[in-house]
Amino acid sequence: MQKCEKCQHKFKWLEVLKSFLRFEKTYDCSICGTEHWIETTSKIIVALFYSLAPIIGFSLGQTKPSLIIFIVVLAYPLLIFLLSPFLYRFNSKYRANHNIPS
Repeated sequence: MQKCEKCQHKFKWLEVLKSFLRFEKTYDCSICGTEHWIETTSKIIVALFYSLAPIIGFSLGQTKPSLIIFIVVLAYPLLIFLLSPFLYRFNSKYRANHNIPS
């Protein structure tokens, strides 16, 4: 899990997940309030993981029973969603203003 760039508070999985469920565009540090947003490259990587679900489901559908396809198509996106707080990388205005390297 990533830390706040200003106060070094480690982000909590549940806090980040809750901000996603509220469809917030940013994640605010619970200690100092610094606003963080998801890097574009992280969004692309997670989108690619999501796009694998139908590909895996279709390829398994050629040889396996439909129950496995059902599980893969539903469980895989849920798994990616639950792991997404670990996959995302955040930026903040603090980094931009203080020339902190990525």
